[in-house]
Amino acid sequence: MPTIANITFPNRYLNAAGCWCTTANELIDLQTSESGGIVSKSCTEKPRDGNVQPRLHLEDTLSINSTGLANLGVNFYAAFGSALMAVPKTTKKPYIVSVAGVEHGENVRIVQTLREPEYACGIDLIELNLSCPNVAGKPQVGYDFEATRDVLRLVFESDDGNGPPLGVKLPPYFDQSHFKHIAEVLSDFTGKGAGGVGYRGHGLSFATCINSLGNGMVYTHHTDKGDNAYQTAIAPNRGFGGVGGSVIKPFGLSNVAALHAELPYLPLIGCGGIASASDADEYAHAGASLMQIGTALMKEGVGVFERLHKEESVKL
Repeated sequence: MPTIANITFPNRYLNAAGCWCTTANELIDLQTSESGGIVSKSCTEKPRDGNVQPRLHLEDTLSINSTGLANLGVNFYAAFGSALMAVPKTTKKPYIVSVAGVEHGENVRIVQTLREPEYACGIDLIELNLSCPNVAGKPQVGYDFEATRDVLRLVFESDDGNGPPLGVKLPPYFDQSHFKHIAEVLSDFTGKGAGGVGYRGHGLSFATCINSLGNGMVYTHHTDKGDNAYQTAIAPNRGFGGVGGSVIKPFGLSNVAALHAELPYLPLIGCGGIASASDADEYAHAGASLMQIGTALMKEGVGVFERLHKEESVKL
């Protein structure tokens, strides 16, 4: 069974942050499904309504979304972890809280909240999302390597080692030099890098590759609307959003393979275009220990996990 930071997962399939994990009912759906764990919606300090609707569009081979970090706030997702403590140990799954601060210093404050004793006991891992592509006017931190270093430094400087281990969710990188740059940054926080950036707690425990590709645009064609025949599939940000689905799998695979080659000791979670057990096998071959399901989950609901397990049993 896959293991990250001494947390054992019953199987390799998780939901991707942002997919079927915003409300209590959705999180309970994940707990009672055949997923191997639960990843919360990427949360901010305070609840956010997010962007205007429609903000999600699904097609056969892709999705595009611009939710704008709609979430119920860190206290809600932290408290849900505490509620999970009542679930029998034989059925309780690892719970990962995804964090995506919008303002300067917000990530640090959110992580500090999750480390508070009243919450930390119900949270197995923290996933620091440095790669949200659909908050208007806010850049993706993961594309600024020094900003990434600064965020991680602040987070780990405040780590006393008693809270949940922490990993990062990264954007897709497209240049060979970018793979090396992000690996250099991350290695300094694993305890095995040469950058001299110390940490007092666990050190960086994993990385998730990749978040959706921003900023894409999809048109829907309406032949009955004359001059307005082409309309953007989603409303926010002039129709720009993060693209997921099978079309991005080659980028997910290349990012996992590249980071695994640079940091072979760092556990990786693969994400991007996984819709079958064979897709998951490819990510495993590239170096991922776990896989997150996004677009396929939004299309099929939590039954997608049962289908993936059935595909694996057929292969065996």
